[in-house]
Amino acid sequence: MQGRCRMRLKKRQKIAIGAFIVFEALWYILYLTRVIPKSAAYAAVVACFIFGFLFFISKGNLRDRSGTLLVSALFLTCIADIFMGFFEDVPGCVEAGVTIFFAVQAIYSVRISAANKSTLDFSDKRFKRGMIIRCAVIAAALFTTLGIFWGRPVLTERTYLIFITTVYIANAACNAVISAATIRKNPLVAPGLFLLLVCDVFLGIVFLGVPVNRGYLADVNIAWIFYLPSQPLLTLSIFTEKAPVKAPAYATVLADEADKQKTARSR
Repeated sequence: MQGRCRMRLKKRQKIAIGAFIVFEALWYILYLTRVIPKSAAYAAVVACFIFGFLFFISKGNLRDRSGTLLVSALFLTCIADIFMGFFEDVPGCVEAGVTIFFAVQAIYSVRISAANKSTLDFSDKRFKRGMIIRCAVIAAALFTTLGIFWGRPVLTERTYLIFITTVYIANAACNAVISAATIRKNPLVAPGLFLLLVCDVFLGIVFLGVPVNRGYLADVNIAWIFYLPSQPLLTLSIFTEKAPVKAPAYATVLADEADKQKTARSR
């Protein structure tokens, strides 16, 4: 049988984590109190990637699957935010940003699926079943979106954006639900993905033309209220993930059993 254990942290790692949490919390408070604009709040997102990358490198195990997936997702998140946060008025940049965010959610789906396995087996029945359910949810979301926008000019004007946004949010919802169902394996992934999902929902509402950013929220984008805390939670999930403890090799188990029987006979 295989057991699972959490990562043991060194003193300097604990200090680094504490400093990272303080920085992210401070930056979040400054953003909520409108001391810094959204463009400056982007530094908190970049800090998540830098912190995750430096820790991944310091481990000295570049073959760590979970770390590789997490750092890749954080890096792509930074790139997507550049398109959607700084060049949103440039034609095609929003579409590019959503497409990159879709890749981010795809990476998180792989990380969740492989959370309790030493290797990612695409032929596994549970993996196939999960993919079928995920595809069904995405298909249902596409039909629903098509029904909402059918006959409206925006459907022909922004076909790709509507399509990729629908697929992205549906996949994000699946990731949030699956991570919640397996929250014992990593308690920070589920809340991080849930906050990210709420952020995406508000972005979708804004996209539909609902005026939600008024008054105070005109300076503090409501989507970023949920987005900013989601990133440090996902970054810190690399520390709370239960690492699989490999069981002894089958040959060793047989040898130990043979020794026990030999000892019993000698008695």
